[in-house]
Amino acid sequence: MTNRMTEAGSQAKRIAVDRGPRLDLVTDPGELIDRIRKLRALLPAFAQETATARREAARLRSQNAALQRRLVELETRSAITRDLTRRNA
Repeated sequence: MTNRMTEAGSQAKRIAVDRGPRLDLVTDPGELIDRIRKLRALLPAFAQETATARREAARLRSQNAALQRRLVELETRSAITRDLTRRNA
């Protein structure tokens, strides 16, 4: 049983490696510096997107909490109305 699990695990690792993106290993310092510059140019955009997404998530959490409070309020009001109607009937 353990042997099968080991074989399955190693096969999955092989598949994952085979399907992964191919990276060209560059040894030229000039090319490496160029790649780093390109990545550094992208970093502010990613940081901005992350900050925007966090603000939006916070806004949605706040809106969700307000809607949940309103739902509880409406359900409570509905239950009270239902009870009063039953008592008067």
